Amino acid sequence: MLMFGGERTDIDAPVAQLSADVYAAQLTPTTGVFAKLPVSDAFGSECSYSVAAPETSTCPVPRRDASIAMTDNKGVSNGRLIVFGGVTGIGASFESPAMRYLRRSPNAGVKPLNDLWYLDLSGLTEACLLEGACATVIPWRFIEVPGERPLARWGAAMTIDESGMLFVTGGASYNSDSGYTELDELFVFRLRDAFYKKCSATGEGLRSAIAGVPANFYVQCQDTFGDPAQSASLRVEIAGPVSMLPTPIQVAPGKFLVTYTPIRAGSGVSNGYKIYIYVGRGSEDFQELIAGVDPSPYDNVHDPYTVTESPVPWDLSVAPGGTSPSVSKASGEALTLSSAGTVGSFTLTAQDAFGNRRPGGDAISVSPIAPPA
Repeated sequence: MLMFGGERTDIDAPVAQLSADVYAAQLTPTTGVFAKLPVSDAFGSECSYSVAAPETSTCPVPRRDASIAMTDNKGVSNGRLIVFGGVTGIGASFESPAMRYLRRSPNAGVKPLNDLWYLDLSGLTEACLLEGACATVIPWRFIEVPGERPLARWGAAMTIDESGMLFVTGGASYNSDSGYTELDELFVFRLRDAFYKKCSATGEGLRSAIAGVPANFYVQCQDTFGDPAQSASLRVEIAGPVSMLPTPIQVAPGKFLVTYTPIRAGSGVSNGYKIYIYVGRGSEDFQELIAGVDPSPYDNVHDPYTVTESPVPWDLSVAPGGTSPSVSKASGEALTLSSAGTVGSFTLTAQDAFGNRRPGGDAISVSPIAPPA
């Protein structure tokens, strides 16, 4: 059994006392042992809290009536504890939010929450629970939510299905204008979907290709927990002289191969290509450019990535293919008319099979053939 947060306030106390503690309990038919779990921020440091600005906190702020659920809790793994929302408060006169809510009394200190966190309990041991004392520090990790976030609330119902879909519905909220409000919306968040800040790309095909020759690159995506994404809705657009919409193919968990074959050469600001890689479900309005930056983005090897807050497309240059004799062109009067003892000239334009002009350097041999005597 797991417990998170809560209120320990005498019913008529002038100031509410809220908690962010996490407890685990080992229960038997006749006994119960509780253990307080040591927690830290995502980097292993002591948690810092700001009730006035919870978004700056490195761990969940003290609260009550948060929604909690477990996921991936199996016989060989303790899984993860998911925490959403709840209510906290600020000010020296912040009274019990429960009593204020039941009495419908205004309370300027009430602060509903809509943050989402998880605690990986894989390091929790049976010995820790049996003895009631745990030494392993477990880090809190904040879960970023793309798109529309549920209105801040407390007392919401929350559950997670086997595919990692998290459902939130109901609860109550408060603001100084409308007072207390009961809510009835239903929200879903796919914990196992690819997250745009946890997707990166690598491969020579991100920066160069040759007309008529297949080029490729790889995209790797992780889910909310940093595991290979079980599902990813990727969309790739290659914009330029001739736009392309290649289809990503999954080749391993969380890893996708993108192959394209350009036919029109182009490079530079005015005539080059740009590669856009989007991830996200739904229409284009709900898809984001991937923001993971591979330190060696052209070697086909996925290295630990960094995240940019301003993702941009890749610049792609496409070179002409090999010279095609059947498509190359010759022009000039000397091709059809010339005089003995007079220098004649004509122009040869070397092109590839798609009509792209070659840059030069081809070996060219011209052999005039005399008419029969």
